[in-house]
Amino acid sequence: MELQKANTVYKTEDYEMFKKMKHNRYVREQHVQKLKKSMKERYYHIPLVVTKDFEIADGQNRFEAIKSLGLPVYFIVLENITVKDVKKMNMNQEGWSRKEWAESYKSEGLTNYVYYLNIRKEFKVSHTVALALLANHTDDIIMLRDLFVQGSLFVEDYELARKTAIKLRACRETFKGWRKANFVYPMIYLLKQTPKKYDHERFLAKLKVAPTLLINELSLSQRKTDIINAIEKIYNNRVVTGAKVRLPVDW
Repeated sequence: MELQKANTVYKTEDYEMFKKMKHNRYVREQHVQKLKKSMKERYYHIPLVVTKDFEIADGQNRFEAIKSLGLPVYFIVLENITVKDVKKMNMNQEGWSRKEWAESYKSEGLTNYVYYLNIRKEFKVSHTVALALLANHTDDIIMLRDLFVQGSLFVEDYELARKTAIKLRACRETFKGWRKANFVYPMIYLLKQTPKKYDHERFLAKLKVAPTLLINELSLSQRKTDIINAIEKIYNNRVVTGAKVRLPVDW
C-alpha cells in the first residue's frame, strides 16, 4: 500500500503567533479544564487547524489547554479555510452546541440569534421550544432546526414570542411543565385563536383550581389529541355541560 503525504504537521512553542478566528465559537473554560486533565495523563499530538495567518479554525479549546500547560503546539495550515468551512464541518460532526452556533451568528450581526439567546436566557426554555416561540408555529420543527444551523433562523415577531412565553410562564405556579414542548406547541396554536375560541385568562383561572388528577393528566399526555383533551378538561372544569367549550385541535 502506497501512502502519500498530505499536509505538513508543524510544531512550535511560540503561542503568540496564533490568533482567534473571527466569528468562530468561543472558548469553553470547563472544556479546557477537562482537556488539561487529560493532557497531564497523556498528551496526544493532535494538530490544530490554522489559516495562513495562523488563525485557529479548529482546536481553540485544545490550544488554550496546551498553552496553559506549556506544551508544544502541533498544527497544520489550510490556507483558504474560512469560518464558514468550520461551521460546515461541525454541522456534519455535531461538534458545536446550540449556544455556540447562536453566539457565532450573533457575532456576525444576525439579530435573530440575539433574540434566540434572549428567549432561552429569560425563560429557560429548550432549543426547540425557543425555535417554535420565535417562529410562532410548530408546523415543521426539523426545518426550523436546519434553518438555525444554516444561519437563517426564522423569527416572525420577537415581541410576540416574548408575550407568548410570558403567558405560558403564568402557568408555572400550578403547572410545572409549562416549558415542555408537548404543552408549549398546542398553546402556541391556541393563543392565536380568537377569545371566543380560546380565552387564556379563563384557562389560567381554571388551572389554579384544577384537581391534581387533571394536572397529572396534562403532565403525562404525549399525543396531540391527548394534550388538547387534557387542556380542554381543565378549561371546562366546573362548567355546566351546555357552557362547555370544544377547543380547536388543528395544529
